[in-house]
Amino acid sequence: MSQQLAEKCLKAYLAENNLRVPKIHQLEKLLGECKKISLDFNKLNEEAVVLSEYYIESRYPGDFPEGFSWGDADKAFKAALKIKNFVFNELGI
Repeated sequence: MSQQLAEKCLKAYLAENNLRVPKIHQLEKLLGECKKISLDFNKLNEEAVVLSEYYIESRYPGDFPEGFSWGDADKAFKAALKIKNFVFNELGI
């Protein structure tokens, strides 16, 4: 869920800036598109990498991720919040 929160926020930023929203889920690529508008998005590289670890195993119904701890969930949630708060700030929300 944290990965998806970050993904939707980055896509919202692109949409708000009248750019094509690619039908992808890779946060690093979405972040690259956002950097075309503002290089300040470089501040989110680490968070994008952290969240990308959780994309594949937990994306689709019936795929129950194994091997994740509460610590992993906390790290992912904090990374997603940083991205969300950054994007909201950029959008003036």
